[in-house]
Amino acid sequence: MLAATGKNHNQVITAVGRELLGFIWDIARTVERRVPVRATA
Repeated sequence: MLAATGKNHNQVITAVGRELLGFIWDIARTVERRVPVRATA
């Protein structure tokens, strides 16, 4: 879609990469919150 609007190839790759990174970051943040922390004694 971005390439069809005339955006530079590098801008398209960067935009897609940022979106993907945002999704991965949000998933990792959500999973990290759900993992119980074990107390070491």
